[in-house]
Amino acid sequence: MLVYSFHIYSWPAQLIKKVGSNIRNFIWAGDISVRKLVTVAWYKVCSQTNEGRLGLRFLKLLIKSALLKLAWEMMSSNHDWACLYRNRFGSKPLTKYFKSSIWPGIKDNWSLAKSNSIWLIGNGHNINFRTNNWLGDTLVDSLQIPETLH
Repeated sequence: MLVYSFHIYSWPAQLIKKVGSNIRNFIWAGDISVRKLVTVAWYKVCSQTNEGRLGLRFLKLLIKSALLKLAWEMMSSNHDWACLYRNRFGSKPLTKYFKSSIWPGIKDNWSLAKSNSIWLIGNGHNINFRTNNWLGDTLVDSLQIPETLH
């Protein structure tokens, strides 16, 4: 259940730090409230299993990658939820404020997902000459066409 919430919500930094501390305490001592002296650095514990380590993930990176995937799927997916949020948040969601529980996670990762993705034409059925980004900006943004005329 905890990992599921990583895929949707942006967690406060202090909470991530506390949960990470509890995970480390549990690994070393078997109890989240007991802090024990360790002999192996945590980054080594988080190394891959083929190197003889546990293969755990850094919690902060796990949350970042999950929210980045959520932003990318919202940007590129044709699922009903993605279409709903694209219609609600628009094509440039960073310029507006929205009251939503998942919005902060999407907003923080939107520009990173956009700058590291490409657009493939494919079979040509999903191409919109006016609203797709062809040369850095969409045609409607370049010509400053109001959204009511799209």
